[in-house]
Amino acid sequence: MQEKNQLIIEQITDDILTTAATLAKERVKHEYNRFGYSYDERIEKIKAGIIGEFMFSRFLQEHNIPTLYYMVVGKYDEGYDFRAGKLKIDVKTTTFQRD
Repeated sequence: MQEKNQLIIEQITDDILTTAATLAKERVKHEYNRFGYSYDERIEKIKAGIIGEFMFSRFLQEHNIPTLYYMVVGKYDEGYDFRAGKLKIDVKTTTFQRD
């Protein structure tokens, strides 16, 4: 478990939320519903993933770390979101919330 002082806490901006919502509504049309989620649940999970990718991209940019970001809508994404040289990075997110 990470110590609290090791976490990076960032504000999610309105433009990121709006863009993620728009992209999620398009992406849901092309993704297989393998877990049987409702449409709204699928949108929220896809949106969370996109937000995670955008936040990670912003972190990399702020630290001048050169990468290529692969935003894919409508086809298979090859299993990763970013490339940094030969390194492939797949961002993972969750919508899990503790009570």
